[in-house]
Amino acid sequence: MANVAEHRVQLPADPPAGGGKDAARPEKRLDRFVHSIAPMERLGNALGMLAFAWATIVLLGGYPTQLRSEHFWITTILIFLEGAG
Repeated sequence: MANVAEHRVQLPADPPAGGGKDAARPEKRLDRFVHSIAPMERLGNALGMLAFAWATIVLLGGYPTQLRSEHFWITTILIFLEGAG
């Protein structure tokens, strides 16, 4: 433990000249970006869960006998994609 190097960083006590509101500006832009993306992510998650639930109900609910072959495979693929996600 005696060979461990210690690193120190000196920070100024006062904000840099001309700081003030401009110093926090990049963080505010990032915050706005994150707050604009978050609802889209939630909507995507909700639609994914809806597709997963629909596909599961269709396959397990007895509807495969009424589906055409391509619809059955599309529904199966949806289930596996959502399950993997």
